[in-house]
Amino acid sequence: MRRLLLAAVAAVGLTSAARAADKPAELALVPPAAPIAVSVDAVKLKKNLTDLGAPVDKTIAKAKEEKKIDLENISRATVFVEVFPTAEVSALPTVVVTTKEATAKADLPKWLQSETEATVAGKKAIKAKEQVEKQDFFGTIIDDKTALLGTEPALTAVFKDGAKGTDLGKEFGKADLKHDVVAVVAMKPLLAKLKEQFGDLDKLIPPAAEQFWTAAKRLETISLTVDLAEDTLLTGVFKADNAEGADLVKESLQGGVALMSLALPQIKQGLGSQLPPEAKPLISVVEAIAKTSKFKVDGSTVIMTVARPKDFGK
Repeated sequence: MRRLLLAAVAAVGLTSAARAADKPAELALVPPAAPIAVSVDAVKLKKNLTDLGAPVDKTIAKAKEEKKIDLENISRATVFVEVFPTAEVSALPTVVVTTKEATAKADLPKWLQSETEATVAGKKAIKAKEQVEKQDFFGTIIDDKTALLGTEPALTAVFKDGAKGTDLGKEFGKADLKHDVVAVVAMKPLLAKLKEQFGDLDKLIPPAAEQFWTAAKRLETISLTVDLAEDTLLTGVFKADNAEGADLVKESLQGGVALMSLALPQIKQGLGSQLPPEAKPLISVVEAIAKTSKFKVDGSTVIMTVARPKDFGK
């Protein structure tokens, strides 16, 4: 019996270690001030965009020829967005780039178009050739396949507090990344930043938007996934504070879709005159949201799905 117990404990330990090893490096690199994360599976997205007729190969070839950047070697890019910049919080996103091969160290200078060495938060870094939005941009190596890019304040904050766990980090850690694009929004810190920036928003929201604002205040997290090649093109998971909040969120979403349906002719006309030919499928996406959105409430969670248009990409 004792041997069986020891074996069981060992098995649990090995399983936990394996799960930890499977976790993406991004989980320890979430900027503490960021309420939004967008993660792109570059391999899946490239294939599916190519199948839809997008000139992805031309873009990749141009980057390789002009910048010596091999975009083909990027397997995933995750962007963390901070809002309302301060001296400690950057307006620029912080980006985690993962490569297919163990070439992050060789690729980083090419991405930044520079070999200028620097030190950020006590770690070796490369300083980008050009400033972005009048700010210096840096990149540092996390491991053989992972690089972290951002401003000095952002990278310093990540190395200091990135692994401590934030609302965004916890939700992003639960996300299934096996989609073309995954976006996660932590609503509590986002709403707190809005209040900090604008004060009492209840007094600023116009009557026509009160329903949406009331629902937004009941949300805890939003998760969105995009799957260009699947029957369900878009999936939104909206977690409210309780079942009553979920009902309010559902009503608000349905109201938003109804308004979109009413304005659909004008929206299509406007997009049709502004979008380049390769972006025309976006019109089909807008129409699909207006016509095929379905909603389901499960406890305190609202699930919204949008079907892939039959003529998508044609």
